[in-house]
Amino acid sequence: VFLKLKDSHNLFRFKKETDKMTDASNAANRRPQPRGYITFERFGGRLNNQLLNYDWAFRISLAFNRKLFIENAEKREHWIGLPRSKLEESQLAAIWDLRLLRQQFNFVMEYDDEFIRDNKILTKATKDLPPNCVWEYGKASKILTEFMEIADKFPECRDRVHFMSSSGLVHPKRTDTRKFGVGPLLFWSAMRPSPYLQEPTSKFIESLRTKKKPLFGIHSRSHNSYDEPQAKAIRRCSRLAEKILDAGNNYMNTKAECCKADTEKGIRHINLKEVYRDLKLSSACNFTEEYITKHGLASQNKQMVYASDHENKQVDALIYGLGAVSFDVSVVKRPAFERGKGDSKYKKWRNTIELVLFDMLTVSKTDYFHGGPSSTVSHVICYWRLARAKLLGLEEASNMCSLLLLSTGSYTCDAITCNTLPFKEFIDIVYKQ
Repeated sequence: VFLKLKDSHNLFRFKKETDKMTDASNAANRRPQPRGYITFERFGGRLNNQLLNYDWAFRISLAFNRKLFIENAEKREHWIGLPRSKLEESQLAAIWDLRLLRQQFNFVMEYDDEFIRDNKILTKATKDLPPNCVWEYGKASKILTEFMEIADKFPECRDRVHFMSSSGLVHPKRTDTRKFGVGPLLFWSAMRPSPYLQEPTSKFIESLRTKKKPLFGIHSRSHNSYDEPQAKAIRRCSRLAEKILDAGNNYMNTKAECCKADTEKGIRHINLKEVYRDLKLSSACNFTEEYITKHGLASQNKQMVYASDHENKQVDALIYGLGAVSFDVSVVKRPAFERGKGDSKYKKWRNTIELVLFDMLTVSKTDYFHGGPSSTVSHVICYWRLARAKLLGLEEASNMCSLLLLSTGSYTCDAITCNTLPFKEFIDIVYKQ
């Protein structure tokens, strides 16, 4: 199943998107003064695991009208390429463009004046904080908003509330902020890579559109397949893929809320369990020519656009051999990297993250997307696609991203397809595209 974005094809789309997103977030400047800080510890994982961590942290801070403190990351896996100085941020020389994020959220970087002013509050050790103000897994409500509602009432938590590390924090049920007026796509609309990454990928997509073929974005994740037996890696990926079957209640409850009007009319909706079981998404854990052909990814009247960690040379050769193309990073003119302490270390880290983001940005702008069930890269691509589609009023023609996001319990209506076609007709249309 794929996700389609009906889009106007012109080279000015990047500017139009930026202007529209800026207009949409200007209202945030009229919010009241924040009541204190939220600080958080990062959990393990690389770029996209970190982005999912930032997502809940920013949304929780906005929901409870607090400032979020972003501490400089010293570990490789925690560093995502945020600016290291006011100069880098103002010149858009870092990986991330913080202009929209600044407009939408209250947060403090280590180079901001507030950090110097409130240094004693922000650098106090966790063990020295009041216990009521520290979230720790197993010792507080797993629902973060419930914990915050309680902590907010304690005078000793006025200055700072701290979240200790846990990978479980990214679970959407635990971080749902909708009832506080903070939507699940708000962070993904504002967290944007800098123009030096955005603009060339947009132009690359526009150049492909001149061929008048639908663009199929494909993401293949091979990481971990080669530091463990391949069969074991595939089994592990398949188990993650099958989690969607356990998320059936999440899907049904969300669908009932998002598609209430259609449900009352007696229109039959697609059961996600049926779709998932029929498409056998776990097959994406081991790309084969048969799988790619069966799902309509490769044909003469379509153009595949490939994103990968490039750690599985056999899969790369297979997909490129079937006519896929990828963005050529050699054409990019990178901004000057500010010199300073640890420059060589950060430069190496930066190059690695850029390669991932170029691929992610490319397939986030294709007409269709086919992702991997065990990859947070695919999850973030889906969030970007859904946020962009919602903002620009584009039409989504499938529920591929629903399959991926709802496997983690996502509660955004933007990941729900209120399809009115009978199940068999829907499947026929998908496979005949």
